[in-house]
Amino acid sequence: MSAHGAIDVWVNLAGILRSSPIVETSDTELDDVISVNLKGVFFGIAAAGRAMAHQGHGSIVNVASAGGEMPIPGLGTYGMTKAAVMHLTRIAAVELGPSGVRVNAVAPGFTETPMVSVHWTDPSGQVDETARQRTVESRAAQSPLGRIGAPRDISEAMLYLATDASRFVTGQVVRPNGGIVMR
Repeated sequence: MSAHGAIDVWVNLAGILRSSPIVETSDTELDDVISVNLKGVFFGIAAAGRAMAHQGHGSIVNVASAGGEMPIPGLGTYGMTKAAVMHLTRIAAVELGPSGVRVNAVAPGFTETPMVSVHWTDPSGQVDETARQRTVESRAAQSPLGRIGAPRDISEAMLYLATDASRFVTGQVVRPNGGIVMR
């Protein structure tokens, strides 16, 4: 604010993934995922929302996940926090809308990013290309488009929500997920 005088766009893009069945998830694992994936978004909305409401405009974009809309065994903590982000997005849209602030979310499908590379990277950082190919093929088979997402697929949806191209859009979840979840 001191450098630019306003916050026009705020993106809550942080997340961690812990894979374990619900019955094996520790308090620490649960707290870690909730702290980053949900509380981080909550406090990000609060900080940006205060500034944007004061200035009378702005766009907040939250990153959720297709994992928040479909049950994935072993990803209960991740899925529940991403589902909560979608609902939090709608609540924030209702609360901040009268001040001219739009709040939306993107819910990507499986996208090749460093976070998902744990599926094919060993502890030393070496990529197991066979495991990568198996994972990519398996995930691509779930999509009517027959592929997984690329970071550009997600960033362009975020760009749409950040700009005036979406000036009449709020409280929505845009799903760049290749069709694995259709609402």
